[in-house]
Amino acid sequence: MPRLFDLPYIPNRKGIQQRHRNLSKYRMLHRFAYTETMSGLKDDIPTLLFYAPFALLKDTCEYLCRMMTGSVEDMIITPSHSCRRKNGKIYWRQEVQIIGLDTDFLSMESLSQMIIHRMETICNCKIRHYRLETFLNL
Repeated sequence: MPRLFDLPYIPNRKGIQQRHRNLSKYRMLHRFAYTETMSGLKDDIPTLLFYAPFALLKDTCEYLCRMMTGSVEDMIITPSHSCRRKNGKIYWRQEVQIIGLDTDFLSMESLSQMIIHRMETICNCKIRHYRLETFLNL
C-alpha cells in the first residue's frame, strides 16, 4: 500500500466538485500563491513560501532536482504554520528551502520561475506572486 507522500499529484482537470459544494465560475482553475524569503539561523537559506498542495510541490521539486543535478543540491519541503485563521480552521503553508544553489549558473529568480512554470505544466492553476507582508496576511 503506497504512503500518502508517495502518491503523485493528480489535478482536477474536469472540474469535478465534491458533494455539497457550490459550483464556482472558475471550477477548473486552482489558485495558488507564493513569495520569496530567507530563512535559517543566519538568514542564509533562500526559501519560497507557497499556499499550494504538498504533492504538487513534491513532484515539481523532484523533477527539477533530477533535471538540474549539478546546479541545485537539494530542495527541502516542510509544512509551516500560517497565522491565518478563518471559520475556526488553521491554514498551513509549504516552505521550499533551496540548498546548495549554484548562483554562477542560475539565479534565485530564474529558479523560482522554473518552479512556477513546472507547477503550471502539471496542474491547471494560476499562481500569483505576492510581497512577503501581503502573503503573510492572505
